[in-house]
Amino acid sequence: MLQTKKEIGPEAAKQSYHLMIKNYELAIKMDPSDGAIRKEYDKMVALFGTKAQEATPQLEISGVQFEEVFSAMYKFYTENPIGKIKVTNRSQVKIDRFWAELTIKDYMDYPSESPRYHVMEPGEEKTLTLFAVFNNRILEFTEDTPLNAQINLKFIAGGKEYTVSKKQALNLYNRNALIWDDPRKLASFVTAKDNAVKIFAREIIQQFRFAQFNAINANLQKALQLFNALGVYGMTYIADPKTPFKAFSKLKHAVDYVQYPRDALRFKNGDCDDLSALYASLLENLGIETALVLVPEHILMLFNTGVPESKAQEVSQDQANLVFLNGKVWIPVETTLLGKSFLEAWEAGARKITQHQNENQVLILETSQASSRYAPVSLPPSAWEPSIPPKEQVERGFFGDINKLIDRELTQKIRYWEKELQKKPQDAIILNKIGIIYGRFEKYSEAITYFQKSLHASPAYFSPQNNLGNVYFLQKKYEIALLAYEKALKINPENPLLLINLALIHKELGQNEKFKSQLEAAFKLNQRLREQYSYLLEPSQTRASQGLSPAQNMHWIEN
Repeated sequence: MLQTKKEIGPEAAKQSYHLMIKNYELAIKMDPSDGAIRKEYDKMVALFGTKAQEATPQLEISGVQFEEVFSAMYKFYTENPIGKIKVTNRSQVKIDRFWAELTIKDYMDYPSESPRYHVMEPGEEKTLTLFAVFNNRILEFTEDTPLNAQINLKFIAGGKEYTVSKKQALNLYNRNALIWDDPRKLASFVTAKDNAVKIFAREIIQQFRFAQFNAINANLQKALQLFNALGVYGMTYIADPKTPFKAFSKLKHAVDYVQYPRDALRFKNGDCDDLSALYASLLENLGIETALVLVPEHILMLFNTGVPESKAQEVSQDQANLVFLNGKVWIPVETTLLGKSFLEAWEAGARKITQHQNENQVLILETSQASSRYAPVSLPPSAWEPSIPPKEQVERGFFGDINKLIDRELTQKIRYWEKELQKKPQDAIILNKIGIIYGRFEKYSEAITYFQKSLHASPAYFSPQNNLGNVYFLQKKYEIALLAYEKALKINPENPLLLINLALIHKELGQNEKFKSQLEAAFKLNQRLREQYSYLLEPSQTRASQGLSPAQNMHWIEN
């Protein structure tokens, strides 16, 4: 039997050894005085034990390497390696399966597993990647700190599970640390869901819930409101004295300091990266898409108006002030000008982008895309809340900007058609177009004048008659609006857009049956309108969540 052990090895002979040991033990039990049997038994146990030790599986963690770990990117490490270990099979036994588990006490709720691997031959070396699912206590660190990491290497051989452990320190950068090797990392600081951001954004927008300008893009109005509110609040641009973005943006591996929006609100100042992240967070909280824009030594931002590129003139006549991205119209904002006019910040942002576009030095990072790789942090709860600036002061800045914007856009839009009108003073179509522009910009008396001139030039022209109804509708003169629409209907009884307007006025007058019949008549003439307006036939609770204002639903007819 000893010869068998040497020839076929301990693992294959194990069952035979166990049987022999049992036989020796039985013989000793029958005749305890037989020293020869006892001697053979002891020799067998010693020999088998020695060989068994040689056959014990043994993996060794032969090297550990951690990446630089940044608190602000703690969600990134869930799916991207935080480090790696080298594993060597020091035994003569084949390993069937092996993996590693990483634990960092207090900052991980449970161990994070590496991928599991199959088969590791004796003497073989493998590299395992380590991942970490941190909890947000990792954001408590305001200074760089070494952390003790526990690595448990687990493996299975011969049906048994074994564990080898090793402790290794890793360097954790503080919660505000960031390096600019990948600018998308700034998305981790765009914390749209943070409570302080939510409170500030929603409270400001609530102040303006009754101040809506039909001619100005809705997203642009919200951006104006927040920009002016931040100015009144006291937000100020201050270049970071220790880590100014202008210098650190050029050093791809130097560690910069970036504020979270709640901290920028608390301290009321920030560098260009801080202010861009703050403003983007506020807009994102309202559901407005944003993008971060990197130009040499500087960051600014964009927001999406939601208007298709083909309708850019609805946002601004000055195309140089707009950015076209993904088929939509976006507006640039220079956030370092918080406290000044929004229009000034808009134009400054546009100039900066145009200047560097000519040099091919503009990088636009959509926040949503950057966040898919570098998710915004979930900051721990805080009892602190931002104070809301006085409504009267915010309104003063907002209405000042709005009036300037309306005057600018109105002047630019009217200028072209006034030149055309000089060529054809009695052209009913041109007169109608000018009236529509005034109507959309809520210059109602001017609009009425031009619609009446258009009708005088062409009494059978139904479009200005419809548009007169729109003006009276917007002035809440519903009975007069109804008369105007009915006159238009006599001229053109089968225009679906006019029927939509008629339906809306009946709805305002509480004439529900007429509202429904006019709406259905419009749908029969144009089935695509059913997709757009069928929600108006649904219960009031549903309409409240989906509906637009009458001014947004009504149709100005140009032709």
